[in-house]
Amino acid sequence: MKNFSLLLFFFLNTFFLCAQIETDKNISNQIDEQVWKAFQEAWSDYDAEKYIDIHTSDVLRVTPWGIKYGQTWREKTIASFSEKNPSKRNISFQFEHRIYQDDLGYEVGYYKSATVGKDGKERAGYGRFHVVLKNENGQWKIAQDWDTSDVNGRMVTAADFEKLAAKQNEKEFAPNILDEKYLKKVKTLDSTLENLYRVISGEKGEARDWDLFRYLFTQDAKLIPSGKNNAGKVGCKFMTPDDYIQASGKWLFENGFFEEEIFRKTETFGNITQVFSTYESFHSESDEVPFMRGINSIQLLNDGERWWIVNIYWTQETEENPLPAKYLKK
Repeated sequence: MKNFSLLLFFFLNTFFLCAQIETDKNISNQIDEQVWKAFQEAWSDYDAEKYIDIHTSDVLRVTPWGIKYGQTWREKTIASFSEKNPSKRNISFQFEHRIYQDDLGYEVGYYKSATVGKDGKERAGYGRFHVVLKNENGQWKIAQDWDTSDVNGRMVTAADFEKLAAKQNEKEFAPNILDEKYLKKVKTLDSTLENLYRVISGEKGEARDWDLFRYLFTQDAKLIPSGKNNAGKVGCKFMTPDDYIQASGKWLFENGFFEEEIFRKTETFGNITQVFSTYESFHSESDEVPFMRGINSIQLLNDGERWWIVNIYWTQETEENPLPAKYLKK
């Protein structure tokens, strides 16, 4: 019963974290559409009315040149958007932190503001922003906006903006560098599955190689835990590799976790392979009795150069659903 309780806790912990991730994604998508897309359009079109509409009536705007709020801010905005023969301009954003609770949001990131001169050349300025957002009757709006062109006395540059853009696009390392570092780990089916289990395993306080973890998967890969939710209904959740890192990375680091494959059934047709991989989980490599067992259903692709994990769909053993003998080591 103790092992079952640990299993249930682990599953529910992952289940609720995934639910929160999904909720946050939905909110960020709403904000992207209602605020940031409208912000970019209004900025490019010098549309003061549209720009003002994405802010609350009591908005607080803070810049290195002072504080403006409410009606004063609106008057200044209208004046600045009323430039005669304005230059072409655009603005773009990269987000570092996006945090939500109820009808409030807090977002931090970098912006690039560019204008095109009469000579056709683009001139860009960069800065860092912090915004507080409120949901007013289903519409997200900026309630507080603080930005600066320098951080700790150092000017924000294109490198700051592009570095964050690269990280968000999961291109923090060039593909050839990743290949040089990890390609040999995915050359065979055995090495790919061995590294899948190894990369999430480690003692308490031991960091995982999340770059290798991401490298194992195709771009649109999904990790899909299945089991009963808090209401006792069977369901599943769909995660990206980054979702899994966010949901489970801290728990793995703080508690220690080792997972090993004890049985495998493999089916292959052409370039696709399906593996039923039975696993046992431990808190430490020195543990003799697993606290959890289950089966990973792993779909893989062989592109002729390497193996890719396309999906991992798994469920854990329970008292009412024990592992069949045919999926256990002989």
